[in-house]
Amino acid sequence: MSMDILLLAAIIVVLYLFTRRRDRGTEKSETEIKPTVNYHYRRKDFVMTKAENDFFNTLIEILGDEYYVFPQVHLSTILDHRIKGQNWKAALSFINQKSVDYVVCNRQYRRPILGIELDDWSHDGDVRKQRDVNVDFMFKESGIPLLRMRDVRGMTPIDIQAKLDEYLPKTITEVLEAPSTSVIT
Repeated sequence: MSMDILLLAAIIVVLYLFTRRRDRGTEKSETEIKPTVNYHYRRKDFVMTKAENDFFNTLIEILGDEYYVFPQVHLSTILDHRIKGQNWKAALSFINQKSVDYVVCNRQYRRPILGIELDDWSHDGDVRKQRDVNVDFMFKESGIPLLRMRDVRGMTPIDIQAKLDEYLPKTITEVLEAPSTSVIT
């Protein structure tokens, strides 16, 4: 019986020490934890350029009742990189710092159904042209149409609506039947 008491005492001591060690980790106050960031940041005055903001307002005016419009969306938000047979980390890295000016999603499912890029003078350089070719390929492969628009300042809302009508599905059935990539985990 004394062996049972010793074993029980040892278990109690181990549990006591384990509990104290775990509690000690939670005793740190938040003031003791300091940021490890070596950079400085400040708020930008605007999220979009004036041209992008004006176009965004026009999109909301045209599509606001039927669709959600999200500005400056990272490709990793709408494109799934986890495709069987490829290096997922490399695929994510390739799209991680790329974005499109707008993504139009249906209201019911918030499913991306159209990407929109405003191609101003910044798209004229060779590096940007290669990036645009890659983005075009990724959108085509994913089944999401990508509408590229240039010189939108001269377009009326009616002109923009006509362009959008070429790309947007007419019914919810078209949205549901659009190709989708499956997630592989």
